[in-house]
Amino acid sequence: MAAGVYFADVKSLLLLMLLPALVVGCESSDWASPGPQDVFEQFLLDLAMGENEHAFAVIEPNDRAEITRALKTLKLPQDAMPQPYDMLVVAGVNNPYELKSIQVEPELKAEPKPGTRVRLKLHFNGDRDSEAFMIWDGKGWFVDLPLDSKG
Repeated sequence: MAAGVYFADVKSLLLLMLLPALVVGCESSDWASPGPQDVFEQFLLDLAMGENEHAFAVIEPNDRAEITRALKTLKLPQDAMPQPYDMLVVAGVNNPYELKSIQVEPELKAEPKPGTRVRLKLHFNGDRDSEAFMIWDGKGWFVDLPLDSKG
């Protein structure tokens, strides 16, 4: 019987040790992990691997709406309708395996306010550079696409 009490005490002790970490995790939003550079790197990798559904999920919601706007005009049977992520057509994306570094501008030292937009300076092998933009919505980072309709 004492072994059962001891086992229960160990479980209680573990729960008490983990509780502060669980509470802290629930109270704070972790804006830096994954950070904007991490989300963008995964976005590039998803595109390269043909994981358009995953890539589509991290595109800024207004951009997703713009990309899928034409779906509303299609008159197809439900089983023939493309999925929203099928509307993502990508050309000229750099190889994510050639990415050397990503620099976030401005450098973030504290949690950004919702709507904060950052520029990613992308450095690739072969001394090629590019840029991308990310937006923080208060819960996560999203890719801000350079859609023509944005000017």
